[in-house]
Amino acid sequence: MKFNQILPVIAIYVVALGGCSNTTPDYSEFYKDPETVKEEDPSLNDNQIKVMSFNIRYYNNDKDTGDKSWEARTAAFIPMIGEHKPTVIGMQEARPPQLKWLEENWKDYGYVGKGRRANNANNDEFVPIFYRKKAVELVKWDCFWLSETPDVPGSLGWDSSVPRIATWAIFKHIASGKKFFFVNTHIDVRSTIAPGKSMEVIVNKMSELNPEGLPMLLTADFNKQIDSDIFDGVKTFMTNVRLSAPITDSKYSYTGFGTANPYIVDHIFCTGFKALKFETIDKVYQNITYISDHYPIIGKLEYVK
Repeated sequence: MKFNQILPVIAIYVVALGGCSNTTPDYSEFYKDPETVKEEDPSLNDNQIKVMSFNIRYYNNDKDTGDKSWEARTAAFIPMIGEHKPTVIGMQEARPPQLKWLEENWKDYGYVGKGRRANNANNDEFVPIFYRKKAVELVKWDCFWLSETPDVPGSLGWDSSVPRIATWAIFKHIASGKKFFFVNTHIDVRSTIAPGKSMEVIVNKMSELNPEGLPMLLTADFNKQIDSDIFDGVKTFMTNVRLSAPITDSKYSYTGFGTANPYIVDHIFCTGFKALKFETIDKVYQNITYISDHYPIIGKLEYVK
């Protein structure tokens, strides 16, 4: 091509570029900091959360052997959490070695909690709250004991067999900007008086620690079925997610690894939220039939306002 034939082509190219508002390619999408990008959960919109309650079965390899051992069962923990992606988790029976493993392997989650005996022993038990760090921000947290002196660490209440503790936290939901108040605990199983008295302490503390009237969540291994009178107080202002969700089930939550009489003793209560879905997670992961002697339960909730 001769020089005088090239000039019109160059002219057209220059005009075309001149008509663009920005001639520099925009590569910004390729350089976003991954930590600043909202991690999407296609099952949730910006006004919804998922709350799980999960008794993981304390570390006890002298008794729990084979596929019931903690080491065997951990194979199911990562895929279960990866599939359901709970926003927050109320956990029971977590001992320090288990918490260490969860912290190392549930990279998307942080947790708060204290040992119920307040002695930092390796066999102490926590009722921690785990939270998805990209979904919520931790505002504040602490613990109280289920006893006549709830602010005294390690205090034993009434006829309880061991000290019982509750963990509470306030979170800010990143997607909506709204806060909520969460309590997680484990009610004593071998006592007569303590379960009802413990629930009275919880109801009183929820009022005391939530003066803003934030939406509330309560999870636990309550060791009681829902028709027990220990729930009379909490039922006056909270909704049972299993019973109120339009999509739900009636599966047992406690199985004793399939060897005990099964019961529904794990519950999720809420106020300030509408229950959308409830599920007992009995799916087999990594060929582990029982992820614990309790199945995890999970509720999908939507802010009312």
